Amino acid sequence: MISKEQLSKLDATIYIMVLTAVSYGIAYSYLISFYNYYNLPSMFIDINLNTIVKPLLMSFTSLFILGAIINYLYKYLSKILSMLNGSLTWIVIGLIIIYSFVIAGKIGEYSASMRSNYTVLKHDSKLYITVSSYKDSIIIAPYNNNNQSISPKFTSIDISDLNNAETIQFPKGLKVQAPKNDSELR
Repeated sequence: MISKEQLSKLDATIYIMVLTAVSYGIAYSYLISFYNYYNLPSMFIDINLNTIVKPLLMSFTSLFILGAIINYLYKYLSKILSMLNGSLTWIVIGLIIIYSFVIAGKIGEYSASMRSNYTVLKHDSKLYITVSSYKDSIIIAPYNNNNQSISPKFTSIDISDLNNAETIQFPKGLKVQAPKNDSELR
């Protein structure tokens, strides 16, 4: 027979496991949207402490704001909520998780589109923009100065090759050229 103490430890373990999985899901949702803006393949997503903090803070902040709004509207919604009884808790938890994933994705896309500071480097006598990093490498894309855009032709170089790089501000951000389609390969 399982004691109450053992059951409460089991509950805490399950909560921690679910919270960890949801946190990774939120970070992944943010990063996949951020990378999609640049047409960068998802294989470069590397979730670690550095990449998980920003999406979680932004998601939890938006959840706090949503909670404040719901609390304000609670007196109007209380009649509807009383009809749902016990199932309400699971419905609310599910909606919060879905909302967190969606808002993290929107924030990721917005962050990429509003980004204005980029590291520019010269590599093989061409200008490249640093789009992201992956483990001990950086991911760069060719820069077109005529229309202030990058093309989705990515190269991964060792981070130690950043000897001729500087951060440049692009007040209007950078455009990302559309990827080629298969007819352009012929």
